[in-house]
Amino acid sequence: MQDQQIDSSALAGGQISEDAFKNQMRDAANQFMGNAEIQKRMRGMIGRSQRFAVSIDEVRSFNPRLSQFIARKPIDAIKIFEDSLN
Repeated sequence: MQDQQIDSSALAGGQISEDAFKNQMRDAANQFMGNAEIQKRMRGMIGRSQRFAVSIDEVRSFNPRLSQFIARKPIDAIKIFEDSLN
């Protein structure tokens, strides 16, 4: 997993495009949401009027770069996570 992640400073230094960075974050979010434990929690909520909540610490332990992306670009992150549900 670590070899697929990038340092967000690489984006600032112009080493990769913003689109490529967002694609990597999208892939990381899809992997996170595809995690068996996350899937189990989501299935348990079906039919209940509850929101699905994830701790930033949980994301950080899965992928520190993804948690940094969420903190720095929350609107973009919400869109990526919403898209992963569809």
